[in-house]
Amino acid sequence: INNIFGLFRFFKSETQRNNTHCTGHNFSDGTMGIDSAFVLHNGNTDKTDVQKRIRGVVFLFNEVNRGSSDAFELQENRLNLSIARSELDDALSLIEQKEMVEAVAELSRHGSLMQNHTGALYFFEWTRKLQANLYGDGNMEVARTLNQIGNVYFKMGTVIDLRRAECSFQESLKIKRRILGDKDHIEIATSINNIALIFKERNDYDRALELFRKALRMKRSTVGDNSPDVASTIVNIANIYELKGELNKALELYQKTLPVQKMALEENHPNTAVTKSNIANIYKKQGKFNEAVGYFSEAIAMMKVTNPSHPVIHINLCKLGKIFFRAGDIERARRCFVDALTSQKRTMGEDHPAVIKTRNIIRSIEKQEQHILKTL
Repeated sequence: INNIFGLFRFFKSETQRNNTHCTGHNFSDGTMGIDSAFVLHNGNTDKTDVQKRIRGVVFLFNEVNRGSSDAFELQENRLNLSIARSELDDALSLIEQKEMVEAVAELSRHGSLMQNHTGALYFFEWTRKLQANLYGDGNMEVARTLNQIGNVYFKMGTVIDLRRAECSFQESLKIKRRILGDKDHIEIATSINNIALIFKERNDYDRALELFRKALRMKRSTVGDNSPDVASTIVNIANIYELKGELNKALELYQKTLPVQKMALEENHPNTAVTKSNIANIYKKQGKFNEAVGYFSEAIAMMKVTNPSHPVIHINLCKLGKIFFRAGDIERARRCFVDALTSQKRTMGEDHPAVIKTRNIIRSIEKQEQHILKTL
């Protein structure tokens, strides 16, 4: 267990070099979690201690400094992370059967909240192990956790990660098929939908479209036409048509989705805002800029209410800025890019390439404004 204190010291030194990513609160909770590891090793496996232990390691995983450029430090990072995983395996293996339910819930909840993909994967893998011990490998809970593992790999996005995501989705689907048979079910439709997303990322649009349609038919037969699950798959099909350049088909599907989302989801839901953004993008591509401005503006206003740090906000503001600039409305263009910069800095920091690019665009626009004023 002393090795886990080595990891804590490592995380602390890394964060001191980059203290913008850390607060004392994280380390207080992290230390509490590590301290409770001793309780586990002493044979006391009270569920509160188990939960504290898991929370502590979550905080530590989230303190990984991903910006290191030194080769030796990167190697040391990997070594310490490996040691931490080994120690956590040892600690969690002491959890008795009766406490596994609480541990599974805690692991799954924190896995969903992990900022670090490596940490999220690790916690979901442990959730899967505990679920397999509790329920057996062929249980629906195991299938759902496999789906979550696939989602993390999908977000990581490399060719290898997409292959791993597909394997997790396929394994999840296989378990679900064993449990549910050949009948239509929302769980099976969800897995098919996720596999379709893999083919979309590989630019195999025809195969993706085939699977999305299969998932859509299954969802409609199990949850009805007015379900947000149905709406999300229709949006995925519209995405494929948009990527294939069939803009009218894409626009028709996006517009059909909006009433379902407005009825099935709460007001200003992020999914509805994203659909409005998609409609705006179609209008922009078609040269219908007035319509595009209206939908971009609505999407931004909705997202600011529910998720002020969502990337849709700064992406749409930049697109609005370009539309206004091309229309000759220099001042409105500048205001859009200034708002976009504020949103980007909040989520990305000062030195992100996107922040630097937006800052340079604002400087260029301000120079043009000065030139126009001189000619008046």
